[in-house]
Amino acid sequence: MTVEITGIGDVVAGYDAVLVDVWGVLIDGVRPFPLAVDCLRNIRAGGRAVGLISNTSRSAGNLARMLDAMGIPRDLYDVVLTSGELARQALSRRAPASSPRWRRYLHLGSRENTEWLSTTGITEVEDPDDADVIVATGILTDPVSHPGLRLVLTRARSRELPMICANPDREVLVGGRRHVAVGAVADAYEKIGGDVVRYGKPEPPIYAHFRTLPGFAAPRRILAVGDAKDTDVLGAARAGLDTTLVVGTGLHRLRAATDPALPAAVAPTYSIEQFAW
Repeated sequence: MTVEITGIGDVVAGYDAVLVDVWGVLIDGVRPFPLAVDCLRNIRAGGRAVGLISNTSRSAGNLARMLDAMGIPRDLYDVVLTSGELARQALSRRAPASSPRWRRYLHLGSRENTEWLSTTGITEVEDPDDADVIVATGILTDPVSHPGLRLVLTRARSRELPMICANPDREVLVGGRRHVAVGAVADAYEKIGGDVVRYGKPEPPIYAHFRTLPGFAAPRRILAVGDAKDTDVLGAARAGLDTTLVVGTGLHRLRAATDPALPAAVAPTYSIEQFAW
C-alpha cells in the first residue's frame, strides 16, 4: 500500500542514499521547483548520498552544467547519470576501433545538447542505406506518424538496423509545455519488428551502473524519487528500491487519468505532492 507523505524528511531517516529524477521532480525544464533545492540540501546535511538520474539525451556533464546555470550547485549531489551518458559510452565502445564495429549512424530526433555524438568515433550519415545503427535522441520535431519518419523506419527495418534510444521517455515537459520524446520512435520501430536498445529508466542497466558509482556501491537502502510510474517507479522497484512518486508536478500530474497502471507489486512505496523536505 502506498503511504502518503508530506515531505522527504518524513521517511529519509530509513535510507542511506536517495536517487532523484530531474525533470518533473527537481526542475520543470527551465527552473528549479521552489522547494526542491532546499530538499536536496537537507538530504545532504544528513550525510546521505544523492544521485541525480535522468532519461535526458544529454551527457552527464552537459546536465551538470545546465543545473549549474539554474543555481543547483554540484555540492548538493554526489553523481549524475543520464540515459544519454550510457548511450554515449555504449556507442564509443562500438566505434570503428572496436570489434564488432559501427562505422556510421543515422540520427533521429533533436540535435540540441547532443554534442557527445561527435566524440563517439562514429560518422553520421543521412541515408538509412548507409548506416550501421540508428541513434534516437531528444524530442521530435515531427510526429511519429509523419510519412517521412515512417519511411525512414521502414527502410531501416528492411536492413535490420539496431536502434540506440538515448531517451526512453515518450513525452517530456519543458516549462509546462508537453513534447513528444524519442521513446515514442523506439516504440514505433519495435512495432514493425525493429531491434531497440533503450538506455535509461525503467531498464535495469542504469540502476546497475549506479551501483558502481561512488556513494552507491555500499548503501543498504536507497530511496528513488520520480514523477512517472512507467519509468521511475517501475524501474526502481524492479531494481529492489523503495520509491516515492511525486504527484503534483511533472508527468504524473499531466497524465494522472491515463498514467499506466502498475502491478500491485510495484506500486510506489510513498507518494508526495512535490519534492520538498
